[in-house]
Amino acid sequence: MFQLNLVWGVFAPALMTLASLGQISWAQVSPAQVSSAQSRQDGAVGAQVRSSTPTAQQLGQWIEQLSSAEFTQRELATQQLLRAGRLALGQLKQATTRDAETRYRIDQLVSRLETEIFEDLSQSFLLDRDAEKSYGLSGWSHFRALAGSSRTSKLLFLEMIRRQPQLASLMEEVSQAADPSAARERLMRTAAAQARRLSEDRLRFQRTEIGDVVAILTSAALADQRAPIEINELLETSARIVPVTTFMNRRGYGNVLRRMYDAWLPKTHDSIAFSVLELSLQYRLASGADIARRHLSNNFDVSTREYAIHCLTCFGDRSDVPRLVELLDDETVCDEFLHGELPRFLRPHSIEESDESPPGVTEKEPQQASEVDLEDAIWQVRISDLALASILMLEDVDPGEVFPAFRKIEQFGFDSRSVAVRRSELSARRDVMRQWKSDYQQRGTDQ
Repeated sequence: MFQLNLVWGVFAPALMTLASLGQISWAQVSPAQVSSAQSRQDGAVGAQVRSSTPTAQQLGQWIEQLSSAEFTQRELATQQLLRAGRLALGQLKQATTRDAETRYRIDQLVSRLETEIFEDLSQSFLLDRDAEKSYGLSGWSHFRALAGSSRTSKLLFLEMIRRQPQLASLMEEVSQAADPSAARERLMRTAAAQARRLSEDRLRFQRTEIGDVVAILTSAALADQRAPIEINELLETSARIVPVTTFMNRRGYGNVLRRMYDAWLPKTHDSIAFSVLELSLQYRLASGADIARRHLSNNFDVSTREYAIHCLTCFGDRSDVPRLVELLDDETVCDEFLHGELPRFLRPHSIEESDESPPGVTEKEPQQASEVDLEDAIWQVRISDLALASILMLEDVDPGEVFPAFRKIEQFGFDSRSVAVRRSELSARRDVMRQWKSDYQQRGTDQ
């Protein structure tokens, strides 16, 4: 049985356990079952208070008895307040005391009652097929618009509520506030503080839970433009480790998380552009194309530009071809590697870090430089090569006509090294680039 390592274990009394929820589909849950489950839940809650619904005065007396000198009276008052359930919660939250044990009992009661109420609401929320019903759970309308209302969306939403209730409340404020900008600013400040705390916890080897990541992702989606750098850095690093990698590989959860990461990518900063482009290729996030379009120029490092071209190959369209045509004159080297054997004394320093033989190995007589054609042995991949390969794929032209060793790969669109050129053949490759660019410009003139 598929075991969900999420929330509580609270669903056994009502129709199914959380583990069995991992296998059941909405089509298997009839309206009658939902109604029956909710009736049993309401009956269980009502049974606690129907026999003798306590008055506010009785609740106050029981709260006072929590500080009684007699242990049995304190225990009896605790049980009475637990039976009262949510009716007692308001007064317990307002209660003040200087006694340490009484304060502890009140805090424990509040925590237990809030957990029980949350479990009841969660059970009804999960079983209800009406996507708009929130059951009073803060932030659902925004989360639903972002991540959908599937069963896995609801489970991730509940985990977010459990881990980050304050952020969920602030999300609700944004959707309800007369001045959303002020509420959004409060949300961003709080989310940034939580992201900073989670990053510090990770340095202390404390694991970030999936509910924390979902809460920060949902908050980031509400940012006006760029999300705070603390949020971006946490999400960028979390995407590569457990639990995000685990959930990304789970059917259903991966789809929901990809939607959320897709909404976050446009809110990132240029300082993490390379990592963001890498994530978009790893998790197939189409919004990576928007990031790529901003990072093609030589204002950015060559690795970022290389990944930007790969992102456009995977997620771009023909409207991106003019951007790539501008790169056909760019001979910035992305990669340089040896093809075949070269004497060590002829290998460029950037390729071979050491000229010394391993201990115990006798150095062979070096060959004469004239015996080796260095220009034929070293291959290069340039920005212009990547750009032309990407253009040909977007134009539905076989890149093999230009690059004999061309090889497609799913994650990157194509293998960068399959478009490499020998140093000795750079002149011929330049001619191909110029001819292709001229033909493209001529087609544009004819149109």
